[in-house]
Formats: sequence, structure tokens, C-alpha cells
Amino acid sequence: LGALVEILCGVLAGGAFGTDLDRPETGLHGGVTGHFFGAFRIDAVRDTNAFMHDLARELTTFEESAPAPGEERVLTPGEPERVFTERYQREGVPIDPKVWEAIDAMAGRLGIAKLDRFTVE
Repeated sequence: LGALVEILCGVLAGGAFGTDLDRPETGLHGGVTGHFFGAFRIDAVRDTNAFMHDLARELTTFEESAPAPGEERVLTPGEPERVFTERYQREGVPIDPKVWEAIDAMAGRLGIAKLDRFTVE
């Protein structure tokens, strides 16, 4: 699996891969990130409803697995992002205090009112 990921995300995508990583003569380094995006037509391979049923079973297997030491439970792919999205939609996106300082400074230079940090409209 690791070799397949390296081929798709490194070789195919033109990113860094293999023993060429972090070698000055190749110009490739760990920051040369490659990505692979795949799209599959499930109904060309098998019945879509059967696939969705089996996928739900697989996700349930993940969720019911024993969590790593110190963790409450196993998260499924995309779950942390979904939780943050829901929270940010409800409460607003947190902004680092240094970013607020920069925004306030820019407002001062432009002679406009500072933004209310706690109002989400």
C-alpha cells in the first residue's frame, strides 16, 4: 500500500518521492508535495447500494475498534473536519489574537472602524 501511495502521490503527481528526497542534486525535498485525487464510477464495478451498505459496515468496524491509548474513540475519515465545520458555523471561526492586532492596525491606518470581534453576521 505504501508503494502505491508513493507512486500515485509522488511519481504520478510530480512530487518528491523515494530516495531522491532531501538530496540537493535532485532538487526534490520533503516540501515538494504531491497529491493524488481519484474519481471512481462505483456502478461500473458493482451495485451502488451494495457498495454503500458494505461501506457503512466498514465504517462501523472502524468506529467500534478499540481506540489508541489516551483516546476516547476511533474517528472516521473526515469526522474531525465535520465537527469543526459544525462548530465554526454555530460559533464562528476563531481568529488568532495576533491576526486581530494586524486587522486593528490596518483599520487604524485606513481610518475605518475596528471590527467587532464577537459578532458573526
